Amino acid sequence: MHMRTNAGRERDFRQERQHLLDALAVLLVSGCDIATFNVALNSSQICKALSPKDSRGEVIPGEEVTPSRICRALDLLENYGLIEPYMRRLDPYTKTYLPRHVTLTEQFFRLLQVNLDLLFKEREERLRALAEGILAPGEVMSVKAARQRFFDEKVAQALKVRRERAIEQKRLSRIARSTQLDDRQFQIAAWLINTRPEVSGMTPDDFELLVYHYLRQIKLNFDTEPPG
Repeated sequence: MHMRTNAGRERDFRQERQHLLDALAVLLVSGCDIATFNVALNSSQICKALSPKDSRGEVIPGEEVTPSRICRALDLLENYGLIEPYMRRLDPYTKTYLPRHVTLTEQFFRLLQVNLDLLFKEREERLRALAEGILAPGEVMSVKAARQRFFDEKVAQALKVRRERAIEQKRLSRIARSTQLDDRQFQIAAWLINTRPEVSGMTPDDFELLVYHYLRQIKLNFDTEPPG
């Protein structure tokens, strides 16, 4: 009723349409990306989401919400300025219209009595998070949760690097215990073959030179000249 009155409609909607619009409004808000006001679901997905389902989660045949009903409901919201105008696009192959995508307007949130100051504050935070790479476009997640995920990923990456360095250090320590240069070269060569597939295309001389350079890097072969 609040939305109908503010939209300038005197007569009430039929009960069936009113229930559909109420459910549609909740679904649009829940799937809205605050940064862009785009809704993650298209019209076909909205139909499925609003259709009655059985105990297995399957849409009950004969009771599904049809695309035409959703299309009319979205047209109504568009006429009242609650969603952005949408240009229908035709699939050139099937000659049918592509599913409709929805973008909410400020008026939509105003009619739902959303605190616009808080809304736009959160929107700015999400836009900054998008610019920083913390959030992906269209991702439905609070900025706080996204930042926590970002930091958790950074910690996991740091732990991975530290673990790899520890493994590398153990390998180098094992090689350092070898007293013979040939043993060191053999272990470096085996490691390169197992971890660097691209070395299979190298010539023997180039591969030997690469082994030497790795030995130089780990300071185990300072006194040996590179192979000529």
